[in-house]
Amino acid sequence: MNPPTMRRRCWPATAVWTIAAVAAVLAAGAASTAAAAAPAEEPAVAPAYEDDLDWQVAAPPRAGWLFVLPVIGYAPETGFVFGASAAYQRHVGGARSSTALPVALLTSKQQLMLSLLADAWLDRDRWHLLAVLAYRNFPTLFYGIGDRTAAASEERFTDRSAALQVELTRRCLGSLYAGVALEASRTRLREIAPGGLLEAGAVPGAGGGELRGAGAVVAWDTRDAVQYPTRGWFNRLVVTRFIDALGGGYQFTATEASLARYLPLGGGSVLAIGAQGSFQNGGDVPFYRLNRLGLRGYFEERHRDRHAVRAQIELRSQLWRRLGAVLFVGGGELAAAVDRLRLDETSPMAGGGLRFNVGGEQRANLALDIGFGDGDQGVYVSFAEAF
Repeated sequence: MNPPTMRRRCWPATAVWTIAAVAAVLAAGAASTAAAAAPAEEPAVAPAYEDDLDWQVAAPPRAGWLFVLPVIGYAPETGFVFGASAAYQRHVGGARSSTALPVALLTSKQQLMLSLLADAWLDRDRWHLLAVLAYRNFPTLFYGIGDRTAAASEERFTDRSAALQVELTRRCLGSLYAGVALEASRTRLREIAPGGLLEAGAVPGAGGGELRGAGAVVAWDTRDAVQYPTRGWFNRLVVTRFIDALGGGYQFTATEASLARYLPLGGGSVLAIGAQGSFQNGGDVPFYRLNRLGLRGYFEERHRDRHAVRAQIELRSQLWRRLGAVLFVGGGELAAAVDRLRLDETSPMAGGGLRFNVGGEQRANLALDIGFGDGDQGVYVSFAEAF
């Protein structure tokens, strides 16, 4: 499971609509900054870096706050898209704020996407619960397996799936957390394009299926904040074993490792450096569970394979009051075997974006990014940062 962010990739045809909606929200928020700020309350843990900033945002009251973003768009596969994304944050027993991120999208072609991410810090941050529940009945594309598949090989299908991911960890030594990870999903494919690999059943998972997995999580977390860290480390290792005995139809092991470092540069700027590796070993892996490139600037479904590595560097700066900006650069690579990850065929990406602080000592941001890859691009809207 990735760190707690909810990031929506907009199709090129929806970019103008999405930017207009976000711009309207930002303009309304900027015009009412003073009125929208909650009464100040002393944070449970006072950030040591506040003196570096020439602006302040009031901490949210213990009752919490809610921010809602409308979504309007259009894509040929979906027709018109309507929906909303929201962020709700409050303290529920931890020094860090807990967050809920619901998303609901409905299209004019009766397609639906629902998701809820919950990130809870409990018992003075001794316990951390991270859960994602998602359902989708949505069209998407399959190009084959590997990072050098031809664009002309696309196959359209509708992904009808439900998934649940849960991680529960406990602080056991200093900033070290350890615990368990659970994952369950059910996938059905509908409206499969004729004449392709999926219709022929030539790839694992072409007939859909179920996954059941359990494993372990270890994390080293010295961040000064969850949503917008300005210093510290956040390193994670998650190993999940999928087996038939748990009710799934596939047996393999998924390993995810990530390193993130946050360095304050003064004047409200932060340098964020992140690296991730995702590896799948053992038996067959259904194509819909294979690793993606995972970089802004590439269509998420465009490339997939068993193993993936990626790295990103991001400069996050304050522009004016609640408004900020980011510049990022990075790259990644996919391979069918670990020994083929030689970093000689890296897919590069670069881009930038705007941030609007919706309030709170965690400095939770509404993010609008545009990323450029090798022959691809994308516009992304989310709450919180990419990593």
